[in-house]
Amino acid sequence: MKILWMSALIFLLSSKSFAEKYKTLFVERDYYQPWRTLADTDEKRIKTLLEILIESKHGRKIVIAAKKKAFKEGKTLSDLIIPGPVSLLDTTLLRKFSRNRPDKVIYETKAVVYVNSKLKTIDAVLDLAHELTHYIKRTPFNPYQVNFSLEKFIKSTVEGKGGEVDAYLSECKVVFELFKSDSKRVANCKKVSLDGSRKLSRKLTKEKFYRLGNNYDSFKRNLSNYSIPSSNIPDISNKDAVFISSAYGQPYPVAALEEYKTIMNKACENDDKRLALLTKKADRAPASAGMSVQVVHKEMMSSFVDRCNIFYDIKHSTNNFN
Repeated sequence: MKILWMSALIFLLSSKSFAEKYKTLFVERDYYQPWRTLADTDEKRIKTLLEILIESKHGRKIVIAAKKKAFKEGKTLSDLIIPGPVSLLDTTLLRKFSRNRPDKVIYETKAVVYVNSKLKTIDAVLDLAHELTHYIKRTPFNPYQVNFSLEKFIKSTVEGKGGEVDAYLSECKVVFELFKSDSKRVANCKKVSLDGSRKLSRKLTKEKFYRLGNNYDSFKRNLSNYSIPSSNIPDISNKDAVFISSAYGQPYPVAALEEYKTIMNKACENDDKRLALLTKKADRAPASAGMSVQVVHKEMMSSFVDRCNIFYDIKHSTNNFN
């Protein structure tokens, strides 16, 4: 199936102003061909996906916001978006330490948006809208802070600002504006709309993201293992799961729990190694030195135990937590 579309060739991947105008061309595009066949380089292919996405009013807003955020981070969209085995937003938290101030830590984040290299063009465009919504709206988490809780992480992942609910609704807005002749994708989005119309319902979308199906009982047990009453996440249900995480192959609340455990285990492993280094410094440092290494070591050890006793094997740590 081929659809005739008009592309305003705005060079989105450069640092030039959006106000700069380019010649308008009419292009016949097969949206059902693999997107990796759109051009001869990945940069050109990504550029073409963006050109398609901005034909949607909502898609244009997403791209403009993503470009602005990337610019603030010293990047272009071609730096931000690359092909990958699955579509996802990968955010890496970087920690920088001061030699003279062991208590001072600077946190920075580095984001990459991957677009599944095996998708058809139409699905790559929709995945791009989805992942860019995460990128522009979601607040990066910090597993090194005490208030980084499992309950908050699950809710943030599913229903928080820039979470899965927001991203799917964003994707469906693009479907209704740009691919309204695609009956399959329109029908999927109508499942989260009011009375089968094109008026999307956030409440209904949220309800369907919390459907766990056969995972319902095990998920409640897992919450209990972390001292979280299932009533704290009241929207979960045992209805058949509708939305499945491509990264984990599980409903999103279950996937969020697994991701949280992975994140915390790695963060605690990193802290364990840092504590080992601080222990050596604390043994050598004079006790009278201002914000002493001993004080930092004690505070960090307390935080480590509070955050990591459930997720990390403290008994086999190289540090002494007795």
